[in-house]
Amino acid sequence: MKAGDVRVGILTQGGAEWLGGVNYVNNLFKSLAMLPKLKRPNLSLIVPAHHIPALELHAPAIAIADQVLIVCPGSIPQPGGKFRIVSRLEEVFSFIDFAYPASPDILPDKPAAAWIPDFQHRHLPQFFSPGERAGRDAGFGLIAAKARMVVFSSESARKDFERFYPDAHAATRILRFSSIPDNAWFEGDTEAVRRKHGLPPDFLMCCNQFWQHKDHRTLFRALAILRAKGTILHVACTGHTEDYRNPDYYRNLMREMHALGIQEQVHVLGIIDRLEQIHLLRRALAVVQPSLFEGWSTVVEDCRVLGKTMFLSDFEVHVEQSP
Repeated sequence: MKAGDVRVGILTQGGAEWLGGVNYVNNLFKSLAMLPKLKRPNLSLIVPAHHIPALELHAPAIAIADQVLIVCPGSIPQPGGKFRIVSRLEEVFSFIDFAYPASPDILPDKPAAAWIPDFQHRHLPQFFSPGERAGRDAGFGLIAAKARMVVFSSESARKDFERFYPDAHAATRILRFSSIPDNAWFEGDTEAVRRKHGLPPDFLMCCNQFWQHKDHRTLFRALAILRAKGTILHVACTGHTEDYRNPDYYRNLMREMHALGIQEQVHVLGIIDRLEQIHLLRRALAVVQPSLFEGWSTVVEDCRVLGKTMFLSDFEVHVEQSP
């Protein structure tokens, strides 16, 4: 069988609340598109119903995909072209030979591989509700019991899997993803983007959604310490400002920012255009990643491509990424 005869389906991941998942899928498509024509499989983007609202975020993958399979019992606006509607997830296997990352509900009877990004809920259980911890354990447990292959983004995650599920028989693989730049990353007017977002000439970047484990609090306290010593640094923060696990987190964080007296130094931009984010990364003095936990950091990979100086917390996965 020639590579082009193999039909691979990649399921959408993430959304506005987790852009890392979106970037993961978009980069998978970009990687596969770089293969020589004779080795490139037929590619489908699979969109479960709950990901339809975030479909536009996967525009780079859609542009590359040979077809887009939308799992929806009804219909969507403007179907046609490369878009197909299927009523159930299992029906996508009429159009593909292999699915990734497979959800537990299509294991183990279908040709598929599962993906476990990390075990954050085991390392930082205080940031998860009991129900969410139980749900993750149930899903990962089903993968451990049923999957024929499980893919991890880091050696650290694979070691956790082997420790938490010693009886699992699945083959394990590590697929460390990288950022794949477009030419547009290195074009355009970075100064114009800086001015558009009202940033001072010199600033740092922190590109993390405002979730507790991203630890903006440590960053803010560091800014206050430096301010007390006479050094005024500005930080541009991009990312979703809602933590579904703790709806009051962002509001309380902003209160602490004001109490520290650094509100004029912190520029919360929220979710911005991906290319504008890249231009700001290029323009920034450096990038700060104070996170308490990562599976494999997209921000670090972006900065590696752009040659940016990074200040990272020193936990295992950051060390493994070796930026």
